[in-house]
Amino acid sequence: MKHRVFAAVLCAAASFAGFSGSLRAETLLTEIGCGGGMVEGPGGAVTLPARALDDGSFDVLMIGSSSTAGVGSGVDLAYPAVSGHLLAERLGDAASVRVVPRGVGGERADGALARLAREIEDTRPDLLVWQVGTNDAVSDVTLDALQATVTRGIAMARDAGIGVILIDPQFYPRVASNPRYSEVVEMIDRLGDETGVPVVRRFERMRRAEILGPDQMNALLAKDAFHMSPLGHECLARDLTAMILSTAALDPRLN
Repeated sequence: MKHRVFAAVLCAAASFAGFSGSLRAETLLTEIGCGGGMVEGPGGAVTLPARALDDGSFDVLMIGSSSTAGVGSGVDLAYPAVSGHLLAERLGDAASVRVVPRGVGGERADGALARLAREIEDTRPDLLVWQVGTNDAVSDVTLDALQATVTRGIAMARDAGIGVILIDPQFYPRVASNPRYSEVVEMIDRLGDETGVPVVRRFERMRRAEILGPDQMNALLAKDAFHMSPLGHECLARDLTAMILSTAALDPRLN
């Protein structure tokens, strides 16, 4: 078996352990439901290439914008590092995982698509996690253009024999009554259904937190009330990890 755990994941383990050890933080994560009782959503199962199943090892490329870059939390507490740590902890000797984060703050989907081929060539992943749509939703990109871009990215990954998971935009209070933002979220969820790609429904998870109360909502957001806080990143990491483990055929012992 290969034993390849991305260095940033190991570096995150110490700081992550101190953060998640907070009783208040754990209580909030439980109240919000992060990682448990998955928000029912669109999409299908992740299909990993045969090489990823030979010994239970797999590499994950996480591409996106500021969330993937760790804005609001720092790289070590961002969802790529935390989900890598959670996967390594959950799988133990059954598998090994290397997480490669490639986030560019402020980037729209067309920017990610423009560099996707290069990122795939550089990292040769087995799984692509694409955090997409937030910056498009707050810009003048049309729904048709965004859908075409995401569809092309999914096809590019699949043509390279790579499994795909999408992460839809985050919820934050200022978009609660913005129909344009909701349309982008709905389009990404619908595209997941049409293409059979699982979608981590970040928007719905965070919206449910707001319904629970201001403590839960505020805990997920950084001081700018837009980007995710360390707790928000951990919540997303738990949901992403749960989706990977529940939909990807990693090892029959894990089912």
